[in-house]
Amino acid sequence: METTLLSRIADIHQSISNPRNTVSKDCLLDTLMALYTDCEKGTSKSTAVKQFLDKYKNTVEDIRKKNVSAADFDIKRFIQQGNFGDIYLVKEKQSHNTFVMKKVLREKMSNTVERDIMVKSSCPCIVNLFYSFQDMHHVYFIMEYVSGGDFATLLENQPDGYLNENKARFYIHELVQAVQYLHNLGYVHRDIKPDNMLLSATGHLKLTDFGSATQVDKKGLVTSIVPVGTPEYVAPEVLEWMEGNHGIKGYTASCDLWSIGVVSYELLTGNTPFNYETLDMTYSSILACDTEDNIQFPSNISISSTMKHFVQNLVQKMDVRLSMEQTLGHPVFDCLDEQPPCIPPPSQENKFHKKDKRKASPSLKGFQKENNYLETALPLIGISYSGDASTPALSSEETR
Repeated sequence: METTLLSRIADIHQSISNPRNTVSKDCLLDTLMALYTDCEKGTSKSTAVKQFLDKYKNTVEDIRKKNVSAADFDIKRFIQQGNFGDIYLVKEKQSHNTFVMKKVLREKMSNTVERDIMVKSSCPCIVNLFYSFQDMHHVYFIMEYVSGGDFATLLENQPDGYLNENKARFYIHELVQAVQYLHNLGYVHRDIKPDNMLLSATGHLKLTDFGSATQVDKKGLVTSIVPVGTPEYVAPEVLEWMEGNHGIKGYTASCDLWSIGVVSYELLTGNTPFNYETLDMTYSSILACDTEDNIQFPSNISISSTMKHFVQNLVQKMDVRLSMEQTLGHPVFDCLDEQPPCIPPPSQENKFHKKDKRKASPSLKGFQKENNYLETALPLIGISYSGDASTPALSSEETR
């Protein structure tokens, strides 16, 4: 049936009104602002450029004045410095709602993946995005404040430095569910670690920090060679690909399952299985981990043989590693308690995060050297998001 002119126009209007779509109102505004700023800064002042600047001057000034900006938020406290940006606890000046703000240098961002994941997600186990915006030097993400803190801090606060198996099992299962949801969206996280796992006010896990995430291609592969991840959690196939072993055609989302195995070991023991003094030793140990008995557990910690089997079969070479289906269906989850093992105290602001003192990720220095404003701006068109934050950010985590 042939569509009418009015229905086609209505389809376009409906499409751009959906922030989850590639071309949305926010994306179109980004495009206008990038073009205008480039013309404004450019050396060419042809008649056409002058006419364009004159035509849209008042509109652009109005948008700049009304758009969400860093000036709308009061910084209450610095939380931590991550691999891709600084994290702050902030309050919106008018509503006094509490949020977490991530501030990233523009030169460290080459796509809108981080924004896209949070906007597309409707999963309670993935942190919510309320706003994203940019200025001449930075990109900002305004996200929900997850009051229970991160799992790195949770482990530090345990008397023995680790969780008992029943507690760990609950959070491992929720982590797997979060990663499965992410994979179903077509993305790979690539930096799963306790620092990027948050504990909600209701005691559930939320996955955060998608700065290393990427989209898989039509074959389900990642082919980017940009260094990513945190050394102790990086899968061997990712290391091989980054080191130039292109006998393979890329790597798959299975690299996240390796990281889940490493995180599981850490929750159960307080350390990763690859905690060495130097990067060379860490990477060598990861690349050599190709048999089930390569992962040894401390004899003084009570861990079931089922849990050991689970971890050992995730921390394996890609071709023999558990699949996502096998991971979720593993017997370790057969007797899972549906109730969270602990509920954090009402206020955890002072314990929310500690500065990350782990080994730094592989350097990104040398990548993304742009020559002019438009070349820098083009990859970030569509980064903006002006979602509804009329209710306190904290309420969004209370639904789970």
